[in-house]
Amino acid sequence: MPRSGTTLVASMLSNHPAIASAGELPTLGELLADLPKSLPGGAAYPEAIWHVTAAAVAQVATSYEQRLRRDVTAAVTHVVDKNRSIPARGAHLPALSAGPNHPLHAPPCGNVPVELFQRFPLHMDYSFDLRNIGHFYREYARLMAHWRQQSGIKMIDVAYEDMVLHTEPTARRVLEFLGLPFDDRCLATHTNRFPVETASQWQVRQPIYQDSLENWRHYERHLDPLREMLPGLF
Repeated sequence: MPRSGTTLVASMLSNHPAIASAGELPTLGELLADLPKSLPGGAAYPEAIWHVTAAAVAQVATSYEQRLRRDVTAAVTHVVDKNRSIPARGAHLPALSAGPNHPLHAPPCGNVPVELFQRFPLHMDYSFDLRNIGHFYREYARLMAHWRQQSGIKMIDVAYEDMVLHTEPTARRVLEFLGLPFDDRCLATHTNRFPVETASQWQVRQPIYQDSLENWRHYERHLDPLREMLPGLF
């Protein structure tokens, strides 16, 4: 979900000498949109998945990795694509898992009501209403629960609360998932100068802080529409 700490995770990771940031690429969505051209049936993606072949999946994975590595040296073994598009994080997980890719999933915390405070573009119009945000999150959580049951998808959950309260253990856990040794530079996320294109561009330049934890409690009396959609979460 947006505003759940993904920029902070990207900053932590790309401060590692073996990891670079590619920013937020539209590449995967573009490759999947072109996928039907190489398949029989003529159906658009995602319906085209019924006709997909191993060769077509391999081509998508190869083209995606080539774009990821376009501007990095051979010493870099991992590249972060922090695409903020919700479909790219959720619905496209099987495509992201093709080849050597490892999705990192950031489950929501108090970010769900905070989305209402951010002026997102119109294609994220669900974020303009608390009930819609609750419905969107509920469907997102249902989809992620489905992917967790699929043995072919390697995925790790990274919670924002853990990032700011238990920074080093969380960094070690994520790097272990990626098969990389720990590096102290990952804890100094504010020193990373990778391009930031999200609403977190100011916050991510600061040393890790805890001020945003449970900010939603300041607005608790206004959250009844969200509680209606997500009983028990708030």
